[in-house]
Amino acid sequence: QQQQPPQYAQQQQQQQQQQAAPPQQQPPPQQPAAATIHLSYTTGWHHAYVHFSVDGKPWTNAPGLRMKSDKQEHNLKTVTIEGSKLEFVMNNGDNDWDSPGRFSDKQKNYEINSPGTYRLKSGKVERIK
Repeated sequence: QQQQPPQYAQQQQQQQQQQAAPPQQQPPPQQPAAATIHLSYTTGWHHAYVHFSVDGKPWTNAPGLRMKSDKQEHNLKTVTIEGSKLEFVMNNGDNDWDSPGRFSDKQKNYEINSPGTYRLKSGKVERIK
């Protein structure tokens, strides 16, 4: 029998080892992060609620979701809502409501049309991030 050159034998051995090795598992694909809207609201109310419809789904039951009070800033309330579009009004849990309609003849709701961080102050919604 004819002997193979050492380099060829080494390559052949590496190929056999690779073929015998179990296939490497691919990590599972990452789920995309859920779209969220972070909203802060400057108000003199002790409690603030956001009554809303997210992504065209039915509205929350009034008064809505209670916002958290900021520990540093007494008049700042915050909430995070999962979704991409938000139609909403604010209230204090009683009969006081805040909507853009109170600043004009048109009765309408506040709207946010994309995920991000927003601030509502003095009747205006401003995107922060």
